[in-house]
Amino acid sequence: MANPRLSICIPTYNRRKYLRDTITSIATQVSAADASRIEICVSDNASTDGTEILIHELQSSTPVRIIYSRNETNLGADANYLRAVELASGDYCWYMGSDDTAAPGSLARFFREIDEGHDIYLCNRIDCDIEMKYICDRFWLDKSIKSEVFDFTVQDQFRRYAKHSLSVGALFGYLSSIVFKREKWQAVTIDPVFMGTAYSHVYMLLSFIKTGCTLKYFSDHLVNSRGGNDSFWAPSNDGIVKRIMIDIDGYLLLADKLFGSAPAYFNGVLQVLRAERPAVKTLATLRLRTNDQTWDHVAKRLKRAGYSVWLIHLVGMMKPLVSTVKRLRDLGVSRSA
Repeated sequence: MANPRLSICIPTYNRRKYLRDTITSIATQVSAADASRIEICVSDNASTDGTEILIHELQSSTPVRIIYSRNETNLGADANYLRAVELASGDYCWYMGSDDTAAPGSLARFFREIDEGHDIYLCNRIDCDIEMKYICDRFWLDKSIKSEVFDFTVQDQFRRYAKHSLSVGALFGYLSSIVFKREKWQAVTIDPVFMGTAYSHVYMLLSFIKTGCTLKYFSDHLVNSRGGNDSFWAPSNDGIVKRIMIDIDGYLLLADKLFGSAPAYFNGVLQVLRAERPAVKTLATLRLRTNDQTWDHVAKRLKRAGYSVWLIHLVGMMKPLVSTVKRLRDLGVSRSA
């Protein structure tokens, strides 16, 4: 039996509540003629919510082949991302978040696209709330780019791509927008330093550049992204800081490890990071939520990531100034009383 043309790779952990919608959104787009051209590969990171029961039910009721593997223990997000691709046998893999859904017509579109033979394909997403109600269309590149092939081995083309990027989604920060050639992926060995960063998959994909890589971007919105369900974010000051630093530390590490001796690529990666995390808002948010010792540590990483040194210094004075104003205000109230 020939390998399928496309493997949908779904890493999951305790997402039974949403996973049926994810798999159904794919399966309902598969015609009888296409059933042999696709497989769904689910890597379960030791879920405790009955995910295994759901998958067995879907395996018997869904016309698409579902390959399921459950890790005995939770390996962490990065190892599970990699494991989902290990299960695949298709020519191409489409990563899919286990709470997202494929938009109608997206499967047929990707089948047409991969016939062109590019290494990576990237589409845009539709932002939804937790109940999958429409919020807005999200673009990874500015709207002047409709559909274009970029040869990332040409420095000027990578620079141009970075210049037009609006978010780290343009450099694979969002799983469900990415389709890639499995053969290229298999030629890369993961650097263990990326395990625990949440960006092991980005390391794998950016590594394609070293052996030659073409990426086709098209502005169509082919994925529905469920909001309010980010497992890397917690609704607290500390959680907000950690979520921002996941991006800054992750992409700074990617730039250093992969492109430390290639300035065009190093600077391009960090340019995309700064588009995702704009300077004034990012620096102010971090400063107001960190103590002086933590801020000193964060500031060093911000400088390395290319943020303005004078702005970092200026924002560094923000929290002490706010505290001084508050003390003077409280002192005035006390004296007037």
